Amino acid sequence: MTRRGSQHLVRLACILGGIALSSLLVFVGLAASQASAESRPRLAALGPDEPLCEPRRLLFQAVTVEGEIVRVLSHRAFALRSRSVRQGLLVVLSDQAMQREALLAVGRRVVVSGTVRLLGRQEGRALEREFGLDLNRDGLPIAYGNHPYVLALEVHLGGAHSSSWHR
Repeated sequence: MTRRGSQHLVRLACILGGIALSSLLVFVGLAASQASAESRPRLAALGPDEPLCEPRRLLFQAVTVEGEIVRVLSHRAFALRSRSVRQGLLVVLSDQAMQREALLAVGRRVVVSGTVRLLGRQEGRALEREFGLDLNRDGLPIAYGNHPYVLALEVHLGGAHSSSWHR
């Protein structure tokens, strides 16, 4: 092999090694954040109005929200009844929370643990890509655009964790 060919192989090996290392670091970081979220003590449950009325204070924070399902929008999304916003607080289920979707029903009380996020255009596209949601079909950008929502990691039935979503 020529000297030039071996230099190309060394560069290619360095690039591939860098990609593999960065992928490993991302994977380890995600696993560590998941483990820290699971070991965190449960917070007192908020009402659905608190993330809607105080989004800046709660944005990107882990929260527990308790409320009544007022609308089931899809197999991954529902709204909790709110006194301050007619359409309610949007909740989107992550893969981790998608254990028993059949339990979603209007009128059912749930306790949701997750992260408060803002449903902007880029966030909406990310939800569509990652979770296969069709936001436009469900009218979510119109009803919930630029409003806070909860990306749920865990959902329990009933108030005060009376029965668990994950049995």
